[in-house]
Amino acid sequence: MWLLFSAASAVFDAGKHILSKQTLSRDKVHPVTAAWALAFFSLPLTFPLALWNWPFALDQAFWLAASIALAMDFVSMLMYAKAIQSSDISLSIPMLAFVPLLLLVSGYLINAESPTLLGITGVCMIVAGAYFLHFDYRRIHPLQPFFAIFKDQGTALMFGVAIIWGISSALHKRAIVHSNPFFYTGFSAVVLTVALTPLAVMFGRKSLIKAWRKKQLKHLAAIGLFDGAAILMESLGQSIAYSAFVLAIKRTGIMLTAIGGAVFFHEKIKDRLLPIGVMLVGVLAIAVSKF
Repeated sequence: MWLLFSAASAVFDAGKHILSKQTLSRDKVHPVTAAWALAFFSLPLTFPLALWNWPFALDQAFWLAASIALAMDFVSMLMYAKAIQSSDISLSIPMLAFVPLLLLVSGYLINAESPTLLGITGVCMIVAGAYFLHFDYRRIHPLQPFFAIFKDQGTALMFGVAIIWGISSALHKRAIVHSNPFFYTGFSAVVLTVALTPLAVMFGRKSLIKAWRKKQLKHLAAIGLFDGAAILMESLGQSIAYSAFVLAIKRTGIMLTAIGGAVFFHEKIKDRLLPIGVMLVGVLAIAVSKF
């Protein structure tokens, strides 16, 4: 069941990435407004579920993990929005492929998660496939995203986002275990909305006002709903499986984007077949591993 939740998270996450890039670039939405929209427009989905699944009590472990994780998410959401706006996706998005790799360490230290060797191999295969998926080998050197960390602001920011998510995802897992996935997803959205609203008013006021116009409202609401659905599915997966496994499957959203482009928009996919194959083998390795 966790595999289905993780796959659903990958689908919604792929949609979020595409819509975020389109909205930030074409509609000229301020990054702070975009970060606010991710949290605010997820509330129609996540908040009612949180109320319906309110836990009887929340212990100290929950509050400690949630406080640290959401503070990190607050920073990473601003960094993500700025990175998407200011950098080529082919350079910035591959940085997120390393989140599951970092989670192998943080998951062990924070939640004592110890995947089998087969599971770890699957994670590494997905990471490698996701990293190389969007490379134009005739134009981009395989290590160019790493070189871009020192030259391109957006890529550097996304690398920072990957490091933060590699730690905060393990903390989210701890908070979920000490509450429940439905409550925690809605709780997180409320906290982040409250934290981001003053910043959106102060630094992106004009963009925030424009956000309520019909055209931008439709785009931003879609981003928020996709993000809320992705996080909810991720939380459900994390409640019953290792965080590194769930986030690895979620990263296959990069693969789904490429396949969708080939099916619906007739984009060339020949050069991407090998990375896609590597990722699929990685998914299979994780699925059959015992944990």
